[in-house]
This record gives sequence, C-alpha cells and structure tokens, in this order.
Amino acid sequence: MLLIGGFWSCKDQCTETRMVIRDVPVAHPFSEIRNSVKSLPARDIKDPGKVIINGKYLFVTEIKEGIHLIDNSDPANPIPVSFIQIPGNGDFTVNGNILYADSYCDLISLDITDPGNVKEIGRSNELYKFGWFNGIWWSVEYGGLFFNEYKKDTITETVSVDCENNTVEPEPYVYIDRASPEALTHAKTPPRFSIQDKYMYSSSIDLLEIFNLDNPVNLKPVSSIVLNQANFAFSSYQNKLFIGKAYDLAIYDSSNPLEPKFVSRFDSVTACDKIAIQNNIAYIARRNGLICGGENELRLFDISNISAPRFIKKYAMDGPRALSVDFPILFICEGVKGFKVFDVSDTATIDQHLLSYEKDIQANDVFISGKKVIITATDGIYQLDATDPRNLRLLSKIPFKKS
Repeated sequence: MLLIGGFWSCKDQCTETRMVIRDVPVAHPFSEIRNSVKSLPARDIKDPGKVIINGKYLFVTEIKEGIHLIDNSDPANPIPVSFIQIPGNGDFTVNGNILYADSYCDLISLDITDPGNVKEIGRSNELYKFGWFNGIWWSVEYGGLFFNEYKKDTITETVSVDCENNTVEPEPYVYIDRASPEALTHAKTPPRFSIQDKYMYSSSIDLLEIFNLDNPVNLKPVSSIVLNQANFAFSSYQNKLFIGKAYDLAIYDSSNPLEPKFVSRFDSVTACDKIAIQNNIAYIARRNGLICGGENELRLFDISNISAPRFIKKYAMDGPRALSVDFPILFICEGVKGFKVFDVSDTATIDQHLLSYEKDIQANDVFISGKKVIITATDGIYQLDATDPRNLRLLSKIPFKKS
C-alpha cells in the first residue's frame, strides 16, 4: 500500500482515515456473455477442443470462443457452415436438434435445426462457479466473472488502529485454493456433460446437476448430488457414471438416473489420466511429465463388478494423451509419437497386436463415429476410414490457422 494522505482520529475513535493505492479485482459483468451468443460466418479453427458428429454435421469446440459447424456429408470434402459464438465455451453435448453448452458460469441450450441460424432457447445462470481454459482460471467472484485481473485504484478507507502505538491492524488474509496451471496441462477445460436416456448430467465445482431433456427451454436441475471435489474426467457407461477427481475415479450407479449412488473408486487413478470404457473393461492411459507423475502406460481394469474393480494388466506406451475404444479396436493418441491402433480382444497380449501406427500424425485427441476416426492433431483435424484398422485411409484434413 502507498500512503498518500490521511489524518488521525485515534483519541476519539481509534481509527485512521486515509487514501491508498490498491490492486482492485476486476469483475466482468455477466451481460458480456449473455448478449453475445449468435451465429456468425464460418471461420478457421485455431484451438480445438471436443468434437461431435451429429447427423451430417461435425461440431468442433473453439476453446473459450464457440463452436464450429461443418457439413460432413462427404467426409472427404468437409464444408464449413457457420460459427456459433459462445463466450467461455469449453464443453458441449448434442441431443437431437438441441445443443447444450457451457458459457463460463452459465448453461445454455441452442436450437440447431437450422445450422446456419442457431438460436438460444434456454439458459441457467451461474450454474458453474469456476473453471479454466488452457491452465488459466476463471471464477464467479466480486459480483461478476473474475479472470484474475486487477487494476490500480485510489481508495479512501477508514481502518482500526492500535490507540497506543498508532499502528494499523493487519487485514485478514484470505487464501483461495486453486490448482496451478501445471496441474491443468492435461485438460484444456473441465468436462461438463454426459447424457443417459432422457437425462443430462452436468458437473459443477462440487455438484452433479441432473436435467430432464424433455424440456430444453427450462434449464432447471431436477436433482443433484454432492461431489465435494472438482472433476477432471466425466463419462457414463451402462447406467454407471465415472467421475475422475484429483486422486481417484469414483463410480456411481445411475440405474435410478435421478439418484445416482456412489459404489466404489479406483484409488490408483489421478486427475491426469485418460479413460475409455467398453465391454466392462476400463482402459486408462497415463502420461509422465505431468504434475500427477507416473509412467507412460496403458492400464486395464475389469469393472464387471463395480463394487470391486479388478486390475488386469499394464502396458508401456510412449506418452498417451487420449484414447477411444470401439471393441475390439483401441485407438491411442501419443502426441509427437503418433497414433496407434491395437486389437484388444486378448487383454493379456495387447502389446503383441499393434495393428497400425501412423507416425506422421501428432495426435492429441480422438473421437469415433462408426468406422470413421477423427483425430485432432497439432496441425489439423484428420478424418480416417478405419473399416480396415490395419490399413487406415485418410479421408480429409481440416488444417488449423497458425497463430
């Protein structure tokens, strides 16, 4: 603090009135995000996140900015259609002609019947209390959206003082516990959504909110469960929810979709691990060099009995960043080490069944749609025909705009 001026009133009230220069947090008004959702002309992809195929369209998140819509009727010739501007968007999901997306703290629903003229039809304000984009935190604080920004301001204040020593009593220090950017390098943004039947689960800081999709306009949760921790992985499989926290993976039985019940956890799973599940096998990829530690490896667990997940085996990898499974085929992104395809029919000999290895694709994430495999790589989005997993065929590449 820089003392500019002031006067003592200690004899009467034991206080001091003074002017100080202080770093004041900048809170952005919610109106900045609530008046900006709209359809715009198509534009280049710069920083992609999640990819979803719905019908003939490809939806690609532009981290923190919105969603690209691409006509993928002919995967060999994808045609950009429009860009949905959604400030603070990181995750989304699609149910029929309705798209659900986060917009910083808000949940919104959009009618995508006309992809060139998408319309907002519902919004739930301040559902999410915090999040991050590429390691940078944001939160709902100080009456608005706080992006860890401060400005210098001159403030007149009256403070209590020690009447005998004329010293100002220190202000209490408030500590806000947030993970460092290094802890978030494994995920560009927190996962928010999973759909089971007519219900959507949406993860907040410490709650799992449950929405009935029969009414996409009225976005009010019909139920919720307490999570107690931020989640770093979130998926559903056969009436089960898998929620990855800092140091474990929790399994919930969602047979009653409105009242998921905690069943068990994997204590050996960390926030940095990537997970894919099919046929009662959980495939978990771990990469070293992250704050979570560990080796570059693929680990398998039998979850046929969700009360007692059983470790099967682990295999060395080069540096897995993401994975997806279409049994018996497993796809693994190894970053600069390329893209690998395994036959996992025999869980005891996976390392002996490498079907394909694309060394020239620096693969970061992978999404499956039928026999099409979509890879987000360092230089673009690749679409591959995986009808023959031993002979992947390139259908198209959508290049990214260089910074």
